[in-house]
Amino acid sequence: MKLRGSHIVITGASRGIGAALARVVTDRGARVTLLARSEGPLKAIATQLGGLAVPVDLTSAEQLDGLIGRIESDAGPIDALVNNAAYAVSGEFIQRGDQQLRTHILTNLLAPMELCRQVAPRMIKRGHGSLLAVSSVGAELSTRNTACYSATKAGLNQFTLNLRRELRRAPITVSLAVLAGVDTDMLAEGRQDPVLAAVDRRLKLLGALNPDDVAVALAKALEADRETLVLPKAVAPMYHLRQLPSRFADLLMYNIDRARRHENA
Repeated sequence: MKLRGSHIVITGASRGIGAALARVVTDRGARVTLLARSEGPLKAIATQLGGLAVPVDLTSAEQLDGLIGRIESDAGPIDALVNNAAYAVSGEFIQRGDQQLRTHILTNLLAPMELCRQVAPRMIKRGHGSLLAVSSVGAELSTRNTACYSATKAGLNQFTLNLRRELRRAPITVSLAVLAGVDTDMLAEGRQDPVLAAVDRRLKLLGALNPDDVAVALAKALEADRETLVLPKAVAPMYHLRQLPSRFADLLMYNIDRARRHENA
């Protein structure tokens, strides 16, 4: 896709990767609609970039209902949706409260699924579009004390891969970004957990990714219609090795759509 002149919706855009990506794509000529709960910071970034701020709680079914339609009514057709918002609270699973469980599931998994459900038919009708999910290496290599986060991000990965299969013949690019630790507030908060802090010390050789560098890589992935982005590159072999069973499933399904169309002809 061409970023110049496109309309890109980014969730979790009040800070970190989302805010950095909004700046990068705006510099490349895109218009942005920014979503987040933090109304003050969100509106400040949107004003700076000349974009639209949509304060929204992605855990609220009422606020999610019809959200894409309202955005397109206010800002025009959406060319790309970047599901970047994430929620993470570290610690032992049995110590998590029920509200924390729900917030993980609703923010990290259900909201991206619902937004894709709303926008994909519109993109198909217009003949183009990009859906980008920002996920985590933690979905593939889970450590202790991240059960909720890792499980929901693993769900996001599987949803994205399966949506890509379903839309393979549609004029939509379905992309997945799998990131190791990024130097954001979320990473700093996670390091307060002693187990994760110990793991982090053992992974110092990898280092934390810079959010501005990640934003540039995501923008390039959008421009190139790239389906999979893994950062840093050092962990890419591990991710692709984990996907071997999924590749086998793709072989099993090869030409099934064509055969079904032939049967129904």
